[in-house]
Amino acid sequence: MANRTTVRGVVIAFPILAGILIGMLLHRALRNPVLHDPGARKYALWREGLNLSFPKQQINGFLEEDIDRDSLVRGLTLSQVQQKFDDVRTQERWTPYQAWCLSHYPPPPGTQSVFLGTDWWGVRFKDGRAIGFFLIKGC
Repeated sequence: MANRTTVRGVVIAFPILAGILIGMLLHRALRNPVLHDPGARKYALWREGLNLSFPKQQINGFLEEDIDRDSLVRGLTLSQVQQKFDDVRTQERWTPYQAWCLSHYPPPPGTQSVFLGTDWWGVRFKDGRAIGFFLIKGC
């Protein structure tokens, strides 16, 4: 009798807990302030790991409006950032503009920088872990 009660409890509790978890993830994804267009909704879902087919070349356009963008990379290693964003460029592959900006406006001492493709967005690392994004637009 006790086994049947336990099984019945699990059968009832599992869908309820799964529904709560999905609801929490969707709430977090959809509370993003950039949700005024369909692409932003797809970005918000990608950000939470719910939209794996989001084209990564479109991510840079949404970073500017994402008020919590640093949490996307904070604590990640370089290889983890490379998995998350397809085209991560170390110093050897920077565009002339990217190299010029960082030579005239150097990063804080003890940090390393990479760029997300040929765009203005980059990620700073300290002690092998990402600390956040930086923007070189208009440097």
